Amino acid sequence: MDSKYITRCQNDTIIELDAENSERFEMLEDFILHSNSDKATYLRLTLNNGNKAIKAADYVGILRLADGSCIELLPKVAGIKRGAVAENREVLYRMLSAYYDIPYERRADDESSDSSDNTFLEFFISVFARECMKIIKSGLLSGYESIEENTSQVRGTILFAENNRRNLVHRERLYVRHDEFTPDRVENRLMKSAAFVMTKLSGNHQNIQNLKKIMAILDEVKLSDNYEADFAKCINARNTKKYNTVLNICRLFLRSKKNAEYSGKFVSYALLFPMEDLFRAYVSRLVKTEMRGKTVRTKISGQYLCEEQQCFGVSPDIVVCDELNHVELVIVTHWKLVETLMDVDPNDIYALFAYGKRLGCAKTVLIFPENEDAAELPNSGEYTIECQGTTDVKIRFARLTD
Repeated sequence: MDSKYITRCQNDTIIELDAENSERFEMLEDFILHSNSDKATYLRLTLNNGNKAIKAADYVGILRLADGSCIELLPKVAGIKRGAVAENREVLYRMLSAYYDIPYERRADDESSDSSDNTFLEFFISVFARECMKIIKSGLLSGYESIEENTSQVRGTILFAENNRRNLVHRERLYVRHDEFTPDRVENRLMKSAAFVMTKLSGNHQNIQNLKKIMAILDEVKLSDNYEADFAKCINARNTKKYNTVLNICRLFLRSKKNAEYSGKFVSYALLFPMEDLFRAYVSRLVKTEMRGKTVRTKISGQYLCEEQQCFGVSPDIVVCDELNHVELVIVTHWKLVETLMDVDPNDIYALFAYGKRLGCAKTVLIFPENEDAAELPNSGEYTIECQGTTDVKIRFARLTD
């Protein structure tokens, strides 16, 4: 493993301050000072046996520093032995696949690899390259683009006002507007832009070669100059369905820098995700798979305990509705390793009870990641709290290693 490449799990010590790594420590310390906030703690500054140290927090992802150092942060999962990097990465692969709605395929060559060439970044770059080649082989979508130009031939419509202004002397030329059938459309621009960004990030030779091949094929396509505007123009239609996976990966890599919450003059690239959000997306995918035929909704909003005053919002993570759109299950998720029932926050139980009452649902569930070290939890993996005989609050534990 390259000394400049560091892989750690949540709450692990990333680096301790000493004479050999003082420069790298200062870079990460600068990142903490400029990025941590009341809403987000990306890394923690702490003490280890009296020495200053930096620990991973509840965010996972990758950080690349100005000196070329690369720090990969993985989820800490119960049931996975310490140092089993490949297994931790696989959990992150599945969670990010759920978060960005990307099909997940476990590959045999990923199982034992723990090298820096096989980070979650390289995994998604390889998926991106594979999906791009599928699109290219099936045929790139093209569309008509309006082009204005000075030309010696009459094409389309002559723009007389602009023609008089530009060609008062050069009467042999005409300023015209015409439509051209071209592959230079927003989906292909975003695809090429993502490939360009990935070539700067990848350290895997095969991935880099595949990305350069994709860019060469897209030679007629311009790079996107406004990611957000181009994403907004992407229409989910029948003929663009084959682009869905690629565009979702593009969203992962083409995150607008001005909207990034993290900064620091020594960070050349950062891609970090809160484990709460990843776990919620992962559980949501499991629920959708288990309850086919039901309507599963996430990010519920617009409901209030006090409707007239519109206060005390009701915002469960996941709700499951029947064919008549009646809520039959309310779910709240938390990324927290629970060892005893005393570790469960009573406010979560109160909130679930209130959600169930407000939405007219008798079944509510609080889901945590499974913790094999928990000694006082029920063997069934489920604990039921009966609330006044009308609403059941269940505590369940999601297994991540299977």
